[in-house]
Amino acid sequence: MKRLPCLLGGPMFTLKVQVNDIISHQYLHHAVVDVFVNYTKTNSTLTGKNGAVLIQVPYQLGLSLTIVSYKDGYMLTPLPWKTGRMP
Repeated sequence: MKRLPCLLGGPMFTLKVQVNDIISHQYLHHAVVDVFVNYTKTNSTLTGKNGAVLIQVPYQLGLSLTIVSYKDGYMLTPLPWKTGRMP
């Protein structure tokens, strides 16, 4: 996992990201998963054989969180989420 320097202090939570092919529902291993907090990339990692990855994400009320997953031959899939309460 590649963790980029985070300028946000405070609590962290663990987020499980599962990446599947939208048509076949097969797990996508070695897909890249990028995490953006307030439009700044904070983490980047690859999924395992089961298409999943656990990522430590900084939490601060009101910040936007976007997960982007991609792999060669597939389209980008952004998943925006705005924090409204502690997960």
